[in-house]
Amino acid sequence: MLKRIFVSTFLATSLLSVLSLVARAQDVAPTEPPATGAQQPVVDPNMLLNELHGDWSVRCFNVESQAPCDIIQVGTDAESQQRVSLVSLAYLPHNDSYLAQIIVPLGIAITRGLSIEAGEASLVGLRYNRCETDGCYVEIPFPQATIDALSGLQEDTLITVFSYQGEMTEMPFSITGFAEAIEHMKAEAQERAVQPPPQ
Repeated sequence: MLKRIFVSTFLATSLLSVLSLVARAQDVAPTEPPATGAQQPVVDPNMLLNELHGDWSVRCFNVESQAPCDIIQVGTDAESQQRVSLVSLAYLPHNDSYLAQIIVPLGIAITRGLSIEAGEASLVGLRYNRCETDGCYVEIPFPQATIDALSGLQEDTLITVFSYQGEMTEMPFSITGFAEAIEHMKAEAQERAVQPPPQ
């Protein structure tokens, strides 16, 4: 089981694409070790906005997209400093909806799916789309009811996965700054998004 996992936010080099739901964010290591030991961002020249709201970063990229902005949170193992989870949410203004990408480590039980605790709006048994060398991916439309539930939480919640051996692993999902990050991302995306062609 992964132990001593903490949440950090840092930049990634990526381009948001509706075709792949949201960007596959790639971790960028700091250029110098920070004095506090926390992860620090490296500036991406394609990034137009990167603002921190609690444990979430709001990012917008210089791309023509229906979803040019996202919010991102990264969970990191305190001992190895390796990423153990990544949650990215993007907003599509043209239909007032959200898309999510969640990445967890390899070695999970694919058939048992992934769950996010959010009270009555919890998401249970989310199916994995694929596994690659950096982890297993869930890419889904993210319900407004779950956004609202997470925004209203007073305490952090959990992402739950199961290993292929059946062992349950709980990863932190910080809600610190979540509501503010969502609202900021929505406003930025509404200003920057490209409208889809008429059907």
